[in-house]
Amino acid sequence: MGTATYTSVEKEFLEYYKQIESYGEAIKLMAWDLRTKAPKKGVQRRSETLSFLSQKVHELKTSDQLKSYSCAPYMYPKA
Repeated sequence: MGTATYTSVEKEFLEYYKQIESYGEAIKLMAWDLRTKAPKKGVQRRSETLSFLSQKVHELKTSDQLKSYSCAPYMYPKA
């Protein structure tokens, strides 16, 4: 099985997408924590952090930079 070869733009796009995925993983973990065992006094702060992270994901998904990647329509799943 061969190794995939990516252009520099594709590599840049994959790094960009990795940021979106990383924020998404943090959001999932914090949401789970809120549902299962978050101390009541920490709920407000965690909710604010979830809002912040969600805003960052939205900014990344709707940015001009993402639109600039010619490979994005083929590699990035529609939100």
